[in-house]
Amino acid sequence: MEEGIVTLLSSVYLGPTGVIALACGLFYDRLSKYGRTFWVGLGGVFLFLAADERLQFHESAGYTLHDQTDSGPFRNWNDVVVMGSDIAAIIVAFVFLSEIVRLPRVGVLFGQAFLFYAIHTTIDSIWGSHYEITPIQEESAKLLASSLFMLAAVAAFATFLRRSRSASHPAFRVAGARYLFRSAR
Repeated sequence: MEEGIVTLLSSVYLGPTGVIALACGLFYDRLSKYGRTFWVGLGGVFLFLAADERLQFHESAGYTLHDQTDSGPFRNWNDVVVMGSDIAAIIVAFVFLSEIVRLPRVGVLFGQAFLFYAIHTTIDSIWGSHYEITPIQEESAKLLASSLFMLAAVAAFATFLRRSRSASHPAFRVAGARYLFRSAR
């Protein structure tokens, strides 16, 4: 199912999610030393995931590892690579938890997205595509997770943009000055 329309749609959602998260880093308005790092890093991760959906980096890594050694108790090395990235995501979420819960609506959306991503990964890792019905739930959970991640990034960006407008953020002042200059002609 890695070549299907759902994978393409997931990539289409993850790419803009990465760009929006990078923009959140630009408009980040708190004094936290980690907030801007979180949003810029998250943007990079989502852009990588969008590319991975189409270019299948983690599948290639799994195949390379499979040629080198046995995957042991796991179904294949691809599952091990995905589970490793999931564990890394959980650790990063705990490190940046204060930044995630700073925007409650965004935190809830991220939580829901991660839940559906976990469902997708669990179905893919345990059952795979051995059964006719499992790709429906797996791919649906994947697409819902991608959609919720994008919605969370949009909600964060809207919040940061609203705050920056009232706080005279340098990026807004430049954009606002261009708008005023054009409308004065």
